[in-house]
Amino acid sequence: MTEPDKSIPHAVLFIDLDEHGHAFGDRVLVALAARWQQCFRSEDLIARYGGDEFVVLLAEILNEQELQPIVARLTSTTSEPIIIDGVRLTVTAAIGVAMAGDTSVELNKPLAEADRDMYASKRKA
Repeated sequence: MTEPDKSIPHAVLFIDLDEHGHAFGDRVLVALAARWQQCFRSEDLIARYGGDEFVVLLAEILNEQELQPIVARLTSTTSEPIIIDGVRLTVTAAIGVAMAGDTSVELNKPLAEADRDMYASKRKA
């Protein structure tokens, strides 16, 4: 039996949404999920981490230069106004990133790094 290839480089994104209009919370998340499908590839994995936080695992990302267009597209797509029941809502996101050279790295390490990066991003804003 052959072992899986653990040399796949990847990136982890930690996304924290800043919703203005929590009364529409779930409906905003549904609208964002539909938009985000255009930002990611079919092999990417996105998971709701809790509340308005999400984690994205992007396989085969070799460096941050490959990651930047994805983050820019995600930021732009997220900030487009959402209209629910005639109410225009604006959602912004703080996004932290971490690179991992291969899949032998436990997810907790790049996740914690992406979380720290996300909070640093929030402080800059």
